[in-house]
Amino acid sequence: MKENEIIEGNRLIAEFMGLEKTDGFMTSCSGIEVSAKGYKCDDVFYPINELKFYYLWNWLMPVVEKVESMGYIVTITQNICTIKASVMVITRQTGNYGTPDTKIYNTWLALIDFIKWYKENTE
Repeated sequence: MKENEIIEGNRLIAEFMGLEKTDGFMTSCSGIEVSAKGYKCDDVFYPINELKFYYLWNWLMPVVEKVESMGYIVTITQNICTIKASVMVITRQTGNYGTPDTKIYNTWLALIDFIKWYKENTE
């Protein structure tokens, strides 16, 4: 995946979590804050190209929990992530069951697909 695709995916997730770019910092989203230049999480500032949603579970799981709190079912098994509702199913899988290191990557991709679907169908 290209760096600009990672940055765009992380930006979509940050916006979904209620973060907006501002000149100052705002408190929101499980301790994550955002500014015009980047994001702050746990008192550490991250430029937008250094967000860690795509490879750290402690950044990604609050996103999963938010999706579940909205009434959707998120299932993460082996290297497959599925997000289900009565009208749609989003599944992401790469490799095979022998490559469990793709679990977080596929969860990240499924969440991005979900966010895009959600924005198109609810706004």
